[in-house]
Amino acid sequence: MSKKTTYRPKYHVSIASGWCNDPNGLIWHEGKGHLFFQHYPYEPRWGTMHWAHVATKDFVKWEVYPVALVPDEPYEVICGCCSGSAIIKDGKFTLVYTAAQPDQQRQCIAESTDGGVTFEKVPDNPVLKAADLSWEVSNRDFRDPRVFEKDGWIYCIAGTRILEKDRPFVWDGVRLPQVDGKNPAILVHHWDTGAVAEAPFNDAFEGSGSGSPSAYMVSGRFSPSSVHHIAHSPSEVPVVGGSQDDFGWGNLILFRTKDLRNWEYIGKLLHRQPNIAEPFYNLNGVYECPEYIDFGEKEVVLSSPQQLPMIGHEYENVNSVLYFAGKLNFETGQFYVDEIVELDAGFDFYAPQCMTTPDGRKIMIAWKEMWDRNYPTRPEGWAGTYSIPRELTWHDGHLYQWPVRELEGYRGKKVTVGETVLGKDVFFPEGFEGDVVDISCEIDPQDAVRTGVLVFAGEKHQTRIYYDQQMQSVIFDRSCGGLGLVGQEQNVQTRICDIKPEETLRLRILLDVSSCEVFINGGRYTITGNVYPDAEDNGIGFFTEGGNAKLLSAEMYELVID
Repeated sequence: MSKKTTYRPKYHVSIASGWCNDPNGLIWHEGKGHLFFQHYPYEPRWGTMHWAHVATKDFVKWEVYPVALVPDEPYEVICGCCSGSAIIKDGKFTLVYTAAQPDQQRQCIAESTDGGVTFEKVPDNPVLKAADLSWEVSNRDFRDPRVFEKDGWIYCIAGTRILEKDRPFVWDGVRLPQVDGKNPAILVHHWDTGAVAEAPFNDAFEGSGSGSPSAYMVSGRFSPSSVHHIAHSPSEVPVVGGSQDDFGWGNLILFRTKDLRNWEYIGKLLHRQPNIAEPFYNLNGVYECPEYIDFGEKEVVLSSPQQLPMIGHEYENVNSVLYFAGKLNFETGQFYVDEIVELDAGFDFYAPQCMTTPDGRKIMIAWKEMWDRNYPTRPEGWAGTYSIPRELTWHDGHLYQWPVRELEGYRGKKVTVGETVLGKDVFFPEGFEGDVVDISCEIDPQDAVRTGVLVFAGEKHQTRIYYDQQMQSVIFDRSCGGLGLVGQEQNVQTRICDIKPEETLRLRILLDVSSCEVFINGGRYTITGNVYPDAEDNGIGFFTEGGNAKLLSAEMYELVID
């Protein structure tokens, strides 16, 4: 077997060189869909963030624009121009983004008057700090502003930690030790004013009034496990640090403005209610990269919670993606939750954001990687890809995802298979092969324990996507897929997606060199993963285990990307 000369996909957005992560600023403007994204241009690793920019007319072919934001201001030192969104305001193409530093995160804007080719940061930056909103909003964790217009206001949802006013002071779980029998002097930050001062331990934390625990937070050292946006900042940088009790719990907040300069804080989205289990309140991280979608009959908020504990087979990644379905109260900020659902059950899917097209479609794109993993494309000088743009719809009480319809315009050669009984031998239909293809099939599981599809199959490697009838789950197994993958999760080789059983299993699978996206039963469920096979691993087959199944139909299109 020979290693592929490149793992770069053909029809998925990827970075040409360097690093990329969260998609930002998705917006349709002047006949094009614009996609910005987090970018470090100098090495294929996380670094001081820039905003890269591409645009498209059909969501398949993308035009590269100049880098939109470069971290060249003092308030962007160390971490850079981090995630945010875009809006057209007073005829100006405007970006709203987080200027992140290890000890504080503030919101800034940049404007374009040439249709989004170049952007200038406004002199008023930073236009919004956590201290401008409420004492309960963490200065250290306040990021990823998602702006949208509604009823004459510009609203914004951002991720943060909500602080408890009467929280006890602790330092990494213990009180600060005495030095030579005396309490040490420490650096404190005032919650309301942002003032920084050195104070004796007793004066700052055992006194009253302006020195009370509710007024101050203590400085410490950066912890690499805290915030992905600053995960590779120098460890010697003095920043706010300490325990979860000091920093509060992950939440989302709502605020509004008329002019992007003067902001009114409304409140936090997540409150205790019957449809939210305890782990969603006590999140040891931030609900990153929020997105708001109004489907009319239902409002949906997407978000990417850090370190959400695994619940059943869901949220197996250290950092996950979910959606809250319900109703948002724009007067209080409270979101009344009907249900919480993992958005994608796969390995490589994070920070999705949406745009609305002129025909009303909601188009979503996500970062098709995951934090704290190895990235096999690094030797090629790049790291980072994005999901196929997906059309989102709400029907039958669920959020559905489906590949953007424009992809069908790039279909080439078609191969079909009629009804076939699947037994103990893998069935490789004639002509079913390739690694840049669009596959659809329908399978009746009958009495098989497992039945499904092999992709990227060769002599040594194969990726298995199958239905386990006993578990009532679809499993994506890349354990024999090719290059090894490692990460913080206990298992980075298989993912399990529990589904509601139907009479047949309907799969649509998009392959693109090193990418595999699975859409199950019309897009009610999805599983996304990257796989790194050898050059010859192009086989596609159908299999069963523990009984027989019936392949009712299958078709495959080669995708031709000029």
